[in-house]
Amino acid sequence: MALPQKKIGVYCLANDHVIEWFEAFIRSYQLQNAALPLAVIPFNGNIARLKSLQARFHFEILDESQCAHFDALANQVLGSDRLAGAYRKFACFFGPYDEFLFLDSDIVVTSSLTPLFAAYAESGCDLVYFDYALDMAYAPDLAARMLAEYGSHGINTGAFLSRKGILREADLWPLAEKAAAVRDGLLPDVLEQSFFNFVFDVSRSRMVGMEKLLPELAPKAWARQPFHYDRQTRTATTPEGKILPFIHWPGCGYPTMVRPEIFLAYRTLGMTSKERFHYLRQFYYLRFRRQLKQTLLKSKILSRLLAWRSRRLQERWTRVIP
Repeated sequence: MALPQKKIGVYCLANDHVIEWFEAFIRSYQLQNAALPLAVIPFNGNIARLKSLQARFHFEILDESQCAHFDALANQVLGSDRLAGAYRKFACFFGPYDEFLFLDSDIVVTSSLTPLFAAYAESGCDLVYFDYALDMAYAPDLAARMLAEYGSHGINTGAFLSRKGILREADLWPLAEKAAAVRDGLLPDVLEQSFFNFVFDVSRSRMVGMEKLLPELAPKAWARQPFHYDRQTRTATTPEGKILPFIHWPGCGYPTMVRPEIFLAYRTLGMTSKERFHYLRQFYYLRFRRQLKQTLLKSKILSRLLAWRSRRLQERWTRVIP
Protein backbone atom coordinates (compact mmCIF):
# COMPACT_ATOMS: atom_id res chain seq x y z
CA MET A 1 0.00 0.00 0.00
CA ALA A 2 1.39 3.40 -0.98
CA LEU A 3 2.06 5.81 1.88
CA PRO A 4 -0.11 8.95 1.91
CA GLN A 5 1.62 11.92 0.29
CA LYS A 6 2.73 14.72 2.57
CA LYS A 7 0.68 17.86 2.28
CA ILE A 8 2.89 20.94 2.03
CA GLY A 9 1.87 24.58 1.94
CA VAL A 10 2.51 28.12 3.10
CA TYR A 11 0.96 30.12 5.92
CA CYS A 12 0.77 33.89 6.23
CA LEU A 13 -0.53 36.08 9.07
CA ALA A 14 -2.64 39.04 7.94
CA ASN A 15 -5.72 41.21 8.37
CA ASP A 16 -7.12 44.36 6.78
CA HIS A 17 -4.69 46.57 8.71
CA VAL A 18 -1.80 45.15 6.65
CA ILE A 19 -3.76 44.71 3.43
CA GLU A 20 -1.33 46.77 1.34
CA TRP A 21 1.55 44.56 2.46
CA PHE A 22 -0.54 41.46 1.81
CA GLU A 23 -1.50 42.54 -1.70
CA ALA A 24 2.17 42.94 -2.62
CA PHE A 25 2.91 39.59 -0.97
CA ILE A 26 0.17 37.62 -2.74
CA ARG A 27 1.03 39.05 -6.15
CA SER A 28 4.71 38.19 -5.73
CA TYR A 29 3.91 34.78 -4.27
CA GLN A 30 1.81 33.66 -7.21
CA LEU A 31 4.34 34.60 -9.87
CA GLN A 32 6.31 31.39 -9.25
CA ASN A 33 4.31 29.56 -6.59
CA ALA A 34 0.71 29.57 -7.81
CA ALA A 35 0.46 25.78 -7.45
CA LEU A 36 1.62 25.88 -3.82
CA PRO A 37 -1.38 26.17 -1.46
CA LEU A 38 -1.57 29.22 0.80
CA ALA A 39 -3.53 29.54 4.04
CA VAL A 40 -3.87 32.88 5.82
CA ILE A 41 -4.05 33.01 9.61
CA PRO A 42 -6.34 35.93 10.52
CA PHE A 43 -4.64 38.31 12.98
CA ASN A 44 -8.10 39.21 14.27
CA GLY A 45 -11.65 39.49 12.97
CA ASN A 46 -10.88 42.54 10.83
CA ILE A 47 -10.65 40.65 7.53
CA ALA A 48 -13.41 41.98 5.24
CA ARG A 49 -10.96 43.28 2.60
CA LEU A 50 -8.84 40.16 2.97
CA LYS A 51 -11.86 37.97 2.21
CA SER A 52 -12.63 40.06 -0.88
CA LEU A 53 -9.31 38.96 -2.40
CA GLN A 54 -9.91 35.21 -2.06
CA ALA A 55 -11.79 34.68 -5.31
CA ARG A 56 -9.09 36.45 -7.31
CA PHE A 57 -6.01 34.98 -5.65
CA HIS A 58 -7.30 31.57 -4.52
CA PHE A 59 -6.07 31.27 -0.94
CA GLU A 60 -7.65 29.84 2.20
CA ILE A 61 -8.38 31.77 5.39
CA LEU A 62 -8.23 29.64 8.54
CA ASP A 63 -11.25 29.77 10.81
CA GLU A 64 -10.88 32.85 13.04
CA SER A 65 -12.47 31.18 16.06
CA GLN A 66 -10.02 28.26 15.89
CA CYS A 67 -7.04 30.63 15.80
CA ALA A 68 -8.34 33.03 18.46
CA HIS A 69 -7.65 30.80 21.46
CA PHE A 70 -3.91 31.32 20.95
CA ASP A 71 -4.51 35.00 21.87
CA ALA A 72 -4.59 33.97 25.54
CA LEU A 73 -0.90 33.08 25.36
CA ALA A 74 -0.05 36.78 25.09
CA ASN A 75 -1.76 37.62 28.35
CA GLN A 76 -0.18 34.67 30.12
CA VAL A 77 3.32 35.43 28.86
CA LEU A 78 3.39 39.23 29.01
CA GLY A 79 0.40 40.08 31.17
CA SER A 80 -1.17 42.02 28.30
CA ASP A 81 -3.32 41.14 25.32
CA ARG A 82 -1.91 44.00 23.22
CA LEU A 83 -1.49 42.71 19.66
CA ALA A 84 -2.24 39.20 20.91
CA GLY A 85 -3.09 38.16 17.36
CA ALA A 86 0.62 37.68 16.70
CA TYR A 87 0.48 34.58 18.92
CA ARG A 88 -1.89 33.02 16.41
CA LYS A 89 1.26 32.19 14.47
CA PHE A 90 1.32 28.99 16.54
CA ALA A 91 -1.80 27.86 14.67
CA CYS A 92 0.36 26.77 11.76
CA PHE A 93 1.73 23.87 13.86
CA PHE A 94 -1.79 22.44 14.08
CA GLY A 95 -3.16 23.38 10.65
CA PRO A 96 -3.77 21.41 7.43
CA TYR A 97 -0.16 21.16 6.18
CA ASP A 98 2.22 18.38 7.21
CA GLU A 99 5.22 20.52 6.31
CA PHE A 100 4.93 24.25 5.93
CA LEU A 101 6.66 27.54 5.33
CA PHE A 102 5.47 30.51 7.36
CA LEU A 103 5.90 34.00 5.87
CA ASP A 104 4.86 37.33 7.35
CA SER A 105 2.73 39.56 5.15
CA ASP A 106 5.47 42.24 4.88
CA ILE A 107 7.39 40.03 2.46
CA VAL A 108 7.68 39.81 -1.31
CA VAL A 109 8.68 36.46 -2.76
CA THR A 110 11.38 36.58 -5.43
CA SER A 111 11.82 32.89 -6.28
CA SER A 112 10.27 29.45 -6.33
CA LEU A 113 9.80 28.15 -2.79
CA THR A 114 9.91 24.47 -3.74
CA PRO A 115 13.70 24.09 -3.18
CA LEU A 116 13.24 25.34 0.39
CA PHE A 117 10.81 22.52 1.13
CA ALA A 118 13.17 19.98 -0.42
CA ALA A 119 16.06 21.24 1.73
CA TYR A 120 13.93 21.10 4.86
CA ALA A 121 12.77 17.56 4.13
CA GLU A 122 16.40 16.40 3.93
CA SER A 123 17.63 18.41 6.93
CA GLY A 124 16.36 16.21 9.76
CA CYS A 125 15.68 19.42 11.72
CA ASP A 126 12.55 20.57 13.49
CA LEU A 127 12.73 24.14 12.29
CA VAL A 128 14.68 26.04 9.64
CA TYR A 129 14.96 29.82 9.92
CA PHE A 130 16.10 32.57 7.58
CA ASP A 131 17.06 35.53 9.79
CA TYR A 132 18.46 35.69 13.30
CA ALA A 133 19.51 38.25 15.92
CA LEU A 134 19.75 37.20 19.55
CA ASP A 135 19.24 40.75 20.79
CA MET A 136 15.86 40.74 19.04
CA ALA A 137 14.78 37.61 20.92
CA TYR A 138 15.70 38.41 24.53
CA ALA A 139 16.96 41.25 26.71
CA PRO A 140 20.75 41.04 27.33
CA ASP A 141 20.76 39.13 30.65
CA LEU A 142 18.25 36.53 29.52
CA ALA A 143 19.93 36.29 26.11
CA ALA A 144 23.21 35.34 27.77
CA ARG A 145 21.46 32.74 29.90
CA MET A 146 19.50 31.23 26.99
CA LEU A 147 22.63 31.08 24.88
CA ALA A 148 24.63 29.38 27.63
CA GLU A 149 21.91 26.90 28.66
CA TYR A 150 20.19 26.17 25.36
CA GLY A 151 22.43 27.47 22.58
CA SER A 152 19.70 29.90 21.51
CA HIS A 153 19.75 30.93 17.86
CA GLY A 154 17.68 34.10 18.33
CA ILE A 155 15.55 33.46 15.27
CA ASN A 156 13.38 36.02 13.51
CA THR A 157 9.90 34.51 13.41
CA GLY A 158 8.81 36.34 10.27
CA ALA A 159 9.83 33.34 8.17
CA PHE A 160 10.52 29.72 9.05
CA LEU A 161 10.01 26.16 7.84
CA SER A 162 8.66 23.46 10.12
CA ARG A 163 6.14 20.65 10.35
CA LYS A 164 3.00 19.64 12.14
CA GLY A 165 3.51 17.49 15.20
CA ILE A 166 6.70 18.93 16.66
CA LEU A 167 4.66 20.96 19.17
CA ARG A 168 1.77 19.78 21.27
CA GLU A 169 -0.81 22.41 21.99
CA ALA A 170 -1.10 21.20 25.58
CA ASP A 171 2.61 21.98 26.08
CA LEU A 172 2.29 25.64 25.09
CA TRP A 173 0.50 26.66 28.27
CA PRO A 174 3.09 25.27 30.74
CA LEU A 175 5.79 26.87 28.57
CA ALA A 176 3.89 30.16 28.72
CA GLU A 177 3.94 29.91 32.52
CA LYS A 178 7.70 29.34 32.48
CA ALA A 179 8.18 32.28 30.12
CA ALA A 180 6.12 34.51 32.42
CA ALA A 181 8.60 33.75 35.20
CA VAL A 182 11.34 35.46 33.12
CA ARG A 183 9.03 38.15 31.73
CA ASP A 184 11.56 40.94 32.40
CA GLY A 185 13.90 39.30 29.90
CA LEU A 186 11.32 39.12 27.12
CA LEU A 187 10.87 41.89 24.54
CA PRO A 188 7.24 43.00 24.21
CA ASP A 189 7.98 45.17 21.17
CA VAL A 190 8.78 42.10 19.04
CA LEU A 191 5.33 40.60 19.71
CA GLU A 192 5.45 36.80 19.95
CA GLN A 193 9.10 36.50 18.90
CA SER A 194 10.55 36.22 22.42
CA PHE A 195 8.08 33.54 23.45
CA PHE A 196 8.48 31.68 20.16
CA ASN A 197 12.24 31.51 20.71
CA PHE A 198 11.67 30.49 24.33
CA VAL A 199 9.41 27.61 23.27
CA PHE A 200 11.89 26.17 20.81
CA ASP A 201 14.94 26.83 22.99
CA VAL A 202 13.51 25.21 26.11
CA SER A 203 12.16 22.32 24.04
CA ARG A 204 15.71 21.84 22.70
CA SER A 205 14.41 21.69 19.17
CA ARG A 206 16.81 21.05 16.33
CA MET A 207 17.18 24.31 14.41
CA VAL A 208 19.37 25.48 11.55
CA GLY A 209 19.67 28.49 9.26
CA MET A 210 18.58 27.92 5.67
CA GLU A 211 21.92 29.17 4.33
CA LYS A 212 23.55 26.14 5.98
CA LEU A 213 21.36 23.86 3.88
CA LEU A 214 21.45 25.94 0.69
CA PRO A 215 24.78 27.85 0.69
CA GLU A 216 23.75 29.87 -2.37
CA LEU A 217 21.20 31.71 -0.24
CA ALA A 218 21.89 34.85 1.78
CA PRO A 219 22.00 34.35 5.57
CA LYS A 220 19.42 37.11 5.99
CA ALA A 221 16.53 38.31 3.85
CA TRP A 222 16.13 41.79 5.40
CA ALA A 223 15.29 44.69 3.13
CA ARG A 224 17.69 46.93 5.09
CA GLN A 225 20.82 45.03 4.03
CA PRO A 226 22.78 45.90 0.87
CA PHE A 227 21.57 43.94 -2.15
CA HIS A 228 20.91 44.40 -5.85
CA TYR A 229 17.44 43.90 -7.24
CA ASP A 230 17.16 43.10 -10.96
CA ARG A 231 13.80 44.37 -12.25
CA GLN A 232 13.96 42.23 -15.38
CA THR A 233 14.58 38.87 -13.70
CA ARG A 234 12.98 39.87 -10.37
CA THR A 235 15.95 38.48 -8.46
CA ALA A 236 17.76 39.91 -5.43
CA THR A 237 21.43 39.23 -4.68
CA THR A 238 23.86 40.48 -2.05
CA PRO A 239 27.23 42.01 -3.01
CA GLU A 240 28.71 38.56 -2.31
CA GLY A 241 26.41 36.99 -4.89
CA LYS A 242 24.08 35.31 -2.38
CA ILE A 243 20.42 35.02 -3.36
CA LEU A 244 17.50 36.36 -1.32
CA PRO A 245 14.59 33.92 -1.83
CA PHE A 246 12.31 36.68 -0.58
CA ILE A 247 12.63 40.22 0.80
CA HIS A 248 11.36 40.98 4.29
CA TRP A 249 10.58 44.41 5.80
CA PRO A 250 10.46 43.67 9.58
CA GLY A 251 9.75 46.76 11.63
CA CYS A 252 9.19 48.97 8.60
CA GLY A 253 6.04 51.03 8.33
CA TYR A 254 3.89 51.49 5.27
CA PRO A 255 4.64 53.54 3.24
CA THR A 256 7.93 54.67 4.84
CA MET A 257 9.73 51.37 4.18
CA VAL A 258 13.21 51.20 2.69
CA ARG A 259 13.49 50.13 -0.95
CA PRO A 260 9.91 51.16 -1.79
CA GLU A 261 10.55 50.64 -5.50
CA ILE A 262 10.69 46.87 -4.94
CA PHE A 263 7.48 46.82 -2.93
CA LEU A 264 5.75 48.90 -5.61
CA ALA A 265 6.96 46.66 -8.44
CA TYR A 266 4.89 43.85 -6.93
CA ARG A 267 2.03 45.84 -5.40
CA THR A 268 1.14 47.34 -8.79
CA LEU A 269 1.36 44.09 -10.77
CA GLY A 270 -1.69 43.64 -12.96
CA MET A 271 -2.76 47.28 -12.72
CA THR A 272 -3.58 49.38 -15.76
CA SER A 273 -1.41 52.43 -16.40
CA LYS A 274 -4.12 54.65 -14.95
CA GLU A 275 -4.54 52.50 -11.83
CA ARG A 276 -0.80 52.38 -11.31
CA PHE A 277 -0.49 56.17 -11.65
CA HIS A 278 -3.20 56.75 -9.03
CA TYR A 279 -1.71 54.19 -6.67
CA LEU A 280 1.80 55.64 -6.94
CA ARG A 281 0.49 59.16 -6.42
CA GLN A 282 -1.34 58.13 -3.25
CA PHE A 283 1.61 56.07 -1.99
CA TYR A 284 4.14 58.87 -2.36
CA TYR A 285 1.72 61.42 -0.91
CA LEU A 286 1.34 59.28 2.21
CA ARG A 287 5.08 58.69 2.29
CA PHE A 288 5.81 62.44 2.14
CA ARG A 289 3.18 63.23 4.80
CA ARG A 290 4.52 60.65 7.24
CA GLN A 291 8.14 61.63 6.69
CA LEU A 292 7.21 65.28 7.25
CA LYS A 293 5.38 64.34 10.45
CA GLN A 294 8.41 62.40 11.71
CA THR A 295 10.71 65.33 10.87
CA LEU A 296 8.48 67.79 12.71
CA LEU A 297 8.23 65.46 15.68
CA LYS A 298 12.02 65.13 15.83
CA SER A 299 12.36 68.91 15.55
CA LYS A 300 9.90 69.35 18.42
CA ILE A 301 11.78 66.91 20.59
CA LEU A 302 15.09 68.55 19.69
CA SER A 303 13.76 72.00 20.53
CA ARG A 304 12.57 70.74 23.91
CA LEU A 305 15.97 69.20 24.61
CA LEU A 306 17.73 72.42 23.67
CA ALA A 307 15.36 74.46 25.85
CA TRP A 308 15.94 72.09 28.77
CA ARG A 309 19.70 72.29 28.32
CA SER A 310 19.52 76.09 28.16
CA ARG A 311 17.59 76.20 31.45
CA ARG A 312 20.07 73.89 33.10
CA LEU A 313 23.01 76.06 31.99
CA GLN A 314 21.24 79.17 33.17
CA GLU A 315 20.59 77.59 36.58
CA ARG A 316 24.24 76.55 36.83
CA TRP A 317 25.51 80.05 36.05
CA THR A 318 23.03 81.52 38.54
CA ARG A 319 24.59 79.39 41.28
CA VAL A 320 28.15 80.28 40.23
CA ILE A 321 27.55 84.04 39.81
CA PRO A 322 25.47 85.54 42.69
